[in-house]
Amino acid sequence: MGFKEDADFARFVAMGAVGAAAAADELRDRYGHQPIEFERYAMANKVWQSKVKRLRLPDLLCARCGLRVEARAKSKLAIVLSHSDAPGRGWDDGGMRDSDLFAFMRVDSSSGTFPPTVAEPMWFSTAALRASTDYTRRSNPKAASEGSEVTMTWPCWVPSSGGTFEGVDDDDRIVWSNDAGQRKLYWHWRHWTGQRHLYLRPGDTFEPAAHIVAGIVEPPTSLTCPGSTWNAAAALRGSDAVERLAAVRAISVTEEIDEPARLIGVALNDGEDWRVALEARVALARREPERWVPLVAAAASVDAEREQSMEAVLALTEVNATEAVDALCDIAARDSLHPVCACRCSLGNRPGCCGQPGTLAADCLG
Repeated sequence: MGFKEDADFARFVAMGAVGAAAAADELRDRYGHQPIEFERYAMANKVWQSKVKRLRLPDLLCARCGLRVEARAKSKLAIVLSHSDAPGRGWDDGGMRDSDLFAFMRVDSSSGTFPPTVAEPMWFSTAALRASTDYTRRSNPKAASEGSEVTMTWPCWVPSSGGTFEGVDDDDRIVWSNDAGQRKLYWHWRHWTGQRHLYLRPGDTFEPAAHIVAGIVEPPTSLTCPGSTWNAAAALRGSDAVERLAAVRAISVTEEIDEPARLIGVALNDGEDWRVALEARVALARREPERWVPLVAAAASVDAEREQSMEAVLALTEVNATEAVDALCDIAARDSLHPVCACRCSLGNRPGCCGQPGTLAADCLG
């Protein structure tokens, strides 16, 4: 597994967290959704070494309509996604359905303050992105240690200066005026292949480097939540592992357990996907911590896969009970546990990490 430099890794995690939070705010406040974290701690800038790879999950989930959302926050706004040909690691893998959404936004951390400034998200459906992949530009693959990933870029125009969009003239040039009132023309979009789209209406203003004015991806017609159209309990009875995980995650976070017997069956089913079973145990632990917290903590055993151990530890932090706190203390005291779970050092088991429980990064680095 390849690693980014520590400072870069921390910065990217923080940008992703504030981007996911901004997307959740807009979904809730402007479009009436009930967004929750689908990927645990998608909206927190916690630093970890490993991320669960068995199911590549979207960042957010609407508990009312079941919409899944992947947020992409970058210092330079663009319609760009990472992709790998490895099974399950494609740009649209992880359970992103045609109707689900990607949110692209610029994060400006140049001032050095936290949280950084986040521009208004730009939304595209998975279906629209898939329909235009033939016209994307692919970068050279990264090193094999980084998964041989490439970046896929959908052509678009993000003005570096602020101004007002006016329209398209007879010569097929985008006309806009800058903040000083000077008339400007953008004609390069005539070289784009595929269908072209404008994302602003005449008279709309845009901020420097913060708005996508035009691109080849069709914009969604509506982002409004249709209401409580998704039945999480019914989805839990389905055959798709990601859909069942979404269902039990929604049940766990909202604490709306209508069929506890069904949830108990999932939690105790040895043949169930481990992520689904773990989430079911977390949901039950919120109600009966004395019974279910030990089963959640058991997933952080020495013999468990590192990703499973880490997920169990993070899950325990969501249970507001003394039993969960005691379990976390017991886990932190296990010298034989994977360093990523037992050690508080943000370096994990990379060079410079002592791997001892309760040790801070500053102590590891001396």
